[in-house]
Amino acid sequence: MDDVDKVILVLPVLGFLDVLSTLYAQALGYPLQLYEFGFFASFFVSVSLTYFYAIVYLLVFGAFVYFLWFIKNKELSPSHLFDKIIFVFLVGIVCFICLRLTAVSVGNFLLPYFVAGKVSRGITIVLIYLSTAFALIFYLWRDVIKWVKSDGTAKEQ
Repeated sequence: MDDVDKVILVLPVLGFLDVLSTLYAQALGYPLQLYEFGFFASFFVSVSLTYFYAIVYLLVFGAFVYFLWFIKNKELSPSHLFDKIIFVFLVGIVCFICLRLTAVSVGNFLLPYFVAGKVSRGITIVLIYLSTAFALIFYLWRDVIKWVKSDGTAKEQ
């Protein structure tokens, strides 16, 4: 299992943290209509079906993560140029989801500080994005370069 697999398998944990932080913000009494983004999330929050949405979100997100992992491990071959392009695109999607879920989760947990004006929301979110992006780049670049440069003749461990 390479580092890309590990990041893909961390995504459900980040999805769970996203749901947990949303429920935390709701428990503190913050109106999720103001802080929850996304069409489906906003809809379910507006009709007071937050818990139903959380379960559906986790199930669909888990299936999506499995689909990403399956494509990466079973369908892509480093010996084909088109598969290399798809692999880099897949890593980009995984990194974007990781960035977004990390920023949303931390932002929801820091919501009381944002509302009180103690911490700047914009600066904090930018710092979260930058630190997560640098960590992902540092963690993944060797495996991505190795996979893209390999010819697919030997199965690497």
